[in-house]
Amino acid sequence: NDNKRKKIGIPRSLHTYELFPLWESFFTELGYEVILSDRTNDGIIHQGIEIVVADTCFPIKVTHGHVLNLLEKDLDYIFIPSIIDFEKGDSQLKRTYNCPWSQSIPYFINATIKRENYSAKFLQPKISFRESTDEALRKIGSLLNETPSEIRKASQVAQKRQYQFSEELKKKGQEVLNNLGKKKGFVIVSRPYNGCDPGLNLDIVEKMRELGMLAIPMDFLNLDPSLISQDYPNMYWAYGQKILAAARVIKETDNLYPIYITNFGCGPDSFISKYFAEEMDRPFLELQIDEHSAEAGIITRLEAFLDSIQNRKIAQKKISKEFSLPLLKDNQRTIYIPYMDDHSYALKAALEALGKKAEVMPISDLESLREGQKYTTGRECYPCILTTGDMIKVINKNGHRTNKIAFFMGTAQGPCRFGQYQKFQQLQVLKRLGYSDIPIISLDSENSYGGYGAKFSKLAWEGIAAIDILRKAQRLIRVDEIDKGETNRLYLKYREEICKLISQGKGLKSLMQEAAQALRNVRRKESDKPAVTVVGEIYVRHNPYSNIFIIDELERLGVKVELASMREWFMYTNQMHKELTWKEKDLLKLTTNRIRNLFQEIIEKRLEKPFKDIIKGFEEPHIEEILRLGEKYLDRSLRGEAILTVGKTLHSIERGRDGVVNIMPFTCMPGNIAWALSTQIEKEYANFPILNLSYDGSHQANYLNKIRTFVFQVETHHKRKAAENRR
Repeated sequence: NDNKRKKIGIPRSLHTYELFPLWESFFTELGYEVILSDRTNDGIIHQGIEIVVADTCFPIKVTHGHVLNLLEKDLDYIFIPSIIDFEKGDSQLKRTYNCPWSQSIPYFINATIKRENYSAKFLQPKISFRESTDEALRKIGSLLNETPSEIRKASQVAQKRQYQFSEELKKKGQEVLNNLGKKKGFVIVSRPYNGCDPGLNLDIVEKMRELGMLAIPMDFLNLDPSLISQDYPNMYWAYGQKILAAARVIKETDNLYPIYITNFGCGPDSFISKYFAEEMDRPFLELQIDEHSAEAGIITRLEAFLDSIQNRKIAQKKISKEFSLPLLKDNQRTIYIPYMDDHSYALKAALEALGKKAEVMPISDLESLREGQKYTTGRECYPCILTTGDMIKVINKNGHRTNKIAFFMGTAQGPCRFGQYQKFQQLQVLKRLGYSDIPIISLDSENSYGGYGAKFSKLAWEGIAAIDILRKAQRLIRVDEIDKGETNRLYLKYREEICKLISQGKGLKSLMQEAAQALRNVRRKESDKPAVTVVGEIYVRHNPYSNIFIIDELERLGVKVELASMREWFMYTNQMHKELTWKEKDLLKLTTNRIRNLFQEIIEKRLEKPFKDIIKGFEEPHIEEILRLGEKYLDRSLRGEAILTVGKTLHSIERGRDGVVNIMPFTCMPGNIAWALSTQIEKEYANFPILNLSYDGSHQANYLNKIRTFVFQVETHHKRKAAENRR
């Protein structure tokens, strides 16, 4: 084989600290020489920080530096896998995801490093250990053109070595615990790369040794996921499962103390660390390390922690149980739905059609933000903070009548943080405030939000699709209307009519025809305004308060706005559900999904038909088209909004738009993936204007400056395009 003795470089970062025995054994067995990047040092850190284009966590930034370090070496390949998930350990835990940023590391690298400038080939397989380690290694071997028999042999050797490594860790851990006696042990609770990379964690283990502290890596413990599966069935991050299992193990030994290492901007830890704190019955130290952390500060924190655990007492903590309230049987409660956009009114109407009482919460405001900030740390997603504040406002308004309240909150099974909102709000907010009796009803993206039955699904979809179409027509018409406010008045009239019919369980066909005709009659001036598409995280792009009314601002500056639809997300969850049931060979679910999908498409097309001439050029694309376009830059195995944002951006370019705004909450994982890839798209599409905006509730003046600069670029692009068309 002509690949023999070629060199494969592996970044000494992220999962290499856990999976190196697997990779090294596999490649060596196939005859390759494995070269690691240098140990993390200031040079590698600074190199990584300099080239990163999106605001990610520290380990992702440092990984960029490690790849650059490898590119300085004489290598044939650089191995940068997209690890989607890890092996399953408990049937109750449906997912074992890697975090989206780690999943996306090859895509981040592709967006920042010009591969064509280097001779080394990038080996970037997508890997699902949950599906099969055999298959993961087969994929890698195939990319290297190895024979099936060679791959099988190398795979067996590699898996055996990885298993031995894992067992050696546990054996060593048991030895340490057995010999601990009355001494205190300090468990480094972290992902392997945070705990084991001294360059990343400011050499914390050495500092602990100097202070006489015995550091025990978390992986020395027997982290059985069944320890937490009953109480955290929707903990869909593999490392979250391990961290919470570590909490349970630590509590079994009186003289173990955790030191939790995390990073600024770590999405999963913004929730996991709270659950960990809830679990803990003893003091623990949480260290948030990034490129700005100072060694002296770490020593001071360690010394203070040592002081704090002298003569401490173990507190008895009850384990917080998962609330099992997926559907509401008590029709005496009013279900409060967060306002994301006017589609929330369609959900209200669909619930009313089932005989339930429902209200849409008022649009978020400064009070929502302030109330939400009281019960959050600021590390959570902005939508979580706002919806928490909205809930508190409802409770305050209802006084003591909390037995009449229920909240509605969608959920998901990862890999982004949205799926944690419900548990966080139920246990960390409502329970702590003494409102354990208020249920949060949740429908799951995993089953395409079909948990309330066929009638609800049909009516909710019909209402959402109708309001989506009406909203689109409203935006396309009002920017050119002569009688200011006429379009909005008509929109509100027909929105109310849609919701009324949905609540009565009636169809919308004739109403949509009437609405289209009324909007068609709005007097407009002829214009040739540039058009932009607003994409990004679904809540912040739709909720006008959270995005500081960006659509109004763009329209005021003379731009026609297309907003990525609400339908897009629902069609995407259908598609993902279809792919999931296909993998699981669940024919019943697959058939049900296909039928539902077909009906939804029929309903959507029927509702959209009367508006055909109004929305010409702005029709809703098929979700498969969006995914196909997005896959030019990232694989669909990376689930969530990143691929939708990228796909819709490319679709907008194809449709002749003049710019795209990508909106996201601050530290949003999918949003920042799309941000990184947008820099690549801009370059490849002749400086097509793309504006990335992240929001956290701070209403900064520079948002307006950025928008005005962007609109200038949009107008320039529009004029240039018009000039080219005249040639």
